[in-house]
Formats: sequence, structure tokens, C-alpha cells
Amino acid sequence: PSPFTQKILVEDATGAWCGYCPRVAFALEDYKAANPNCITAAVHGGSSTDPFKFRYYSTYNSHFGITGYPSAMINRTREWSENTSELDQALRAWAPLGLAINSTVSGSDITGTVRVKFNVTTDKSMKIVIALVENGLVYPQTNYYAPTYGSDPISNFVHNGVLRKTATDLFGDTIN
Repeated sequence: PSPFTQKILVEDATGAWCGYCPRVAFALEDYKAANPNCITAAVHGGSSTDPFKFRYYSTYNSHFGITGYPSAMINRTREWSENTSELDQALRAWAPLGLAINSTVSGSDITGTVRVKFNVTTDKSMKIVIALVENGLVYPQTNYYAPTYGSDPISNFVHNGVLRKTATDLFGDTIN
């Protein structure tokens, strides 16, 4: 068994303008409430009216073959079909390494130290991505599923895990 706790990352290609996107956002929020080792990042793109649009969303989408919204990636390896059993399976996977992250905030500066410890010997190239995400952003969300998830638009929709910046290359810096 691994001495490390397995966590998963689900990146949600989304947009406040996307009427189909609330179903994934709500599903992920429900899943995270029961599974705190699931980490999400909302990569906003598309419409120029989305105030949370990630600057490099088109590069991200192109790299992962995202052609429509919503789309979600599990651990940057496969697209999520919105079946929670896929997330459960990913959480049960063996964790080959552990990360320890220390961060401090001073004014508008964030400083961090990341330590990596491996549970295996490998010659595989591994990368790390450090991303800044923001929670609690309130902005109307278009909703084609009204009234299931609320009105259309959902006027006080809370956008969580919104990808704002990366402190590394978008696709990772090599771990030495």
C-alpha cells in the first residue's frame, strides 16, 4: 500500500455563458462534499463576456482535445463521462508520490514551497503544475436545465475553483 493519500484533479472546461455547464458544476460540488480528496478547477473559456475566462483556455482546450462545453478531465489523462464511479475508481488508485505544499500570503504576494516524495523508483518524466484557483465568485450562470438547477440564468451562481493563473507552465514543469 502507498503511504500517500490519493487525490484526484477534475478540470472542468466551462463558462458562465454555457447553459449546459451547470449540470457538471453541480455534480462536482456534490461529489466533492462527500469526497474531499477530489480537487476541481474550472477552466473558463469561450465567450468574451465571461469575466472568469482563463487567458490560455484555447491552448488548454487544444492540448486536451476539448471541442465542446462542458467537458471535464480526470487527472489530465482522460475525459470524465459524468459517471461518479470513474471518480471513485480514480480515488482508489495507488498513489506513487506525495506532495507537501507550504504557502504564505503577504499583501498581494503568494509564496510557496513544494516538496515531492516518491514511493517508487521510476525513469518516467513527471511534471508539476501549480495553479491559483479562486472560490466564491458570484456571477450569473446561463442554465438550460431550469428549473432543475434554478432559474435561467442562475443570478447568484457561486463559481468555485476558478482557474486564474498558473505559477508553472500550463502543462507542467519537470520534477527533478
